[in-house]
Amino acid sequence: LCVSPHTWREEYLVSEHYPYNRGHAPSSTLNSNAIELSHWIIANLNQGEFKGHRILRKETHAQSWRSSVTIDAHRNMGLSWFLE
Repeated sequence: LCVSPHTWREEYLVSEHYPYNRGHAPSSTLNSNAIELSHWIIANLNQGEFKGHRILRKETHAQSWRSSVTIDAHRNMGLSWFLE
């Protein structure tokens, strides 16, 4: 069952739940833009620091790059990263 952004109850109302279905489960329906994603990239390239502020502990950043799932003989996955 998918939720839509609007529901019908005598009139159209904005749903309290963002559109979500199991196909979106890995991203949790992440919405962003190019600027925000570039900030995330910079923070990852700087081991969890962004604009002089630590936003991820070093241990947390390191854990995201450790293999947690083996996909096949050539690919592993960390926390949200393909490790090839």
